[in-house]
Amino acid sequence: MDPRLREDDKMEREEFVSSVTLPEVLLKTIWPNFLVIGAPKCGTRSLYSYLRQHPDIYMPERKDPHFFAYHNEQMKLPIESYDSPEYLACRAFYDRITHSAASDIPTYTDLFNDVGKEKAIGEASTTSLYHPPAAGNIKRFTPDAKMIAILRNPTDRAFSAYTDGLRRGHEDRTFKDAIEQEPIDSDYIWWGPGKLYYVRPGFYSKQLQRYYEHFDRKQIKIYLFDEFTRDPSGVVKDIFNFLEVDDSFEPDMSRKENVSGIPVNGHFDSLFNFAHNIYDKSGPIKGVKNLVWKGLPKRFRDNISTAKRNASLVKHFEKEGNNHDANWKTYYDGQFVKPTMSSDIKSQLIDTFREDIRVLEGMLDKDLSHWLRC
Repeated sequence: MDPRLREDDKMEREEFVSSVTLPEVLLKTIWPNFLVIGAPKCGTRSLYSYLRQHPDIYMPERKDPHFFAYHNEQMKLPIESYDSPEYLACRAFYDRITHSAASDIPTYTDLFNDVGKEKAIGEASTTSLYHPPAAGNIKRFTPDAKMIAILRNPTDRAFSAYTDGLRRGHEDRTFKDAIEQEPIDSDYIWWGPGKLYYVRPGFYSKQLQRYYEHFDRKQIKIYLFDEFTRDPSGVVKDIFNFLEVDDSFEPDMSRKENVSGIPVNGHFDSLFNFAHNIYDKSGPIKGVKNLVWKGLPKRFRDNISTAKRNASLVKHFEKEGNNHDANWKTYYDGQFVKPTMSSDIKSQLIDTFREDIRVLEGMLDKDLSHWLRC
C-alpha cells in the first residue's frame, strides 16, 4: 500500500496540507505503512538495524520519533507550582526524554522526505505500544499500517530498563527502591516526577488490547524476545514476508545494539578516562582541554563524559553487593558489568505480572509459563 496523501485525512492533516504549497505537500505527505511499536528493551533497536538494511525498506535514521505517542499531548504535571523542585525535576526530565520526539506533523513527515522506490516505509518507536494515545493516532493517520512488536518477559524487561537507566545516567536508585516508589495506578505511563518507571510498561495484554480494538489482527505481528534472540534470522525473514519484500535478503547481524549494563574498564574506557582527566585539568592544561574536547566526535565525548560516572556506579554497587537487589558481576565480553536480581524481587515482580501474563497467553495463543518461573 502506498501511504501517500489521502482524501479522507483528518482535520488537522487537512489544515496542514492547506498551509503549504503543492510541491511541499508532495514531499511532506508520505506516511509509514509499517511500524515497530515496541516493546522497549526487547530488541527493537537491533530489529530496526536489520530491517533498514533491506533495499526495499525505508526507515529514517532517527529511531524513536514518538509521533503517535506524543502527538498533541500536553505534559501532565503532578503539582501546580511552577517554581517547586518537583515541577522543575519533572519538567527537566520530560524535556530530556522527549527532546528528540517528532510530535508535530511537519517534523514527522520530514523523516520520510528521502523515500524513493522502497515498498515498505516504516519507523520504530517503543512508546507506541504502551502509551495509550498511540493506537488511536495510528488509526487516525495511517489506518492500513502493519505493526510489529517484540515482547520480553516483563520481569526481565523491567530490570533491563533499570540497568539501561543506570548506563545513561537517568537513574541513581537501587532497583528495589525504584520499583517500590513506582505507583502502579499512576496516570504517568513510563515516567514520574524526574524518575523512570519500569513496571508499568510490562502489562502487555492491556496495551495490545487497545490495538486489537482499533485494527484487524492480520495487521499486527507479535514475536517473543526469546524467539528473536534464539533465531533472529528466522524472525527477520518472517517479518520480510509480512512486509511483502524479498525474504532472501540477509542483513548483517554481527553488531549488538543498545546493550544494557555499565561499561567496564577496558581499553576504550581507559582512553575515555585519560581524555576525561585531560578535560578536568585546570591551569595550563585548560587550552588543551578545548583542543581535545571540542575536536572529538559527539558520540565519543558522550562516552568520555559517562566513563567517570560509570566507574563510580560500579564501585557503588559493588560495595552494596549482596544488599537488596543487585549482585554485580562482570560479563567477560570486555564491555559491560551487569547486576542480577535477587530471587525475592524477581518473585515479587512475577506476582505483579502474573494475571496480565495469563491474559496475554490467551490473546497470543502462546505458552508463557516460563515467564512465571523464578
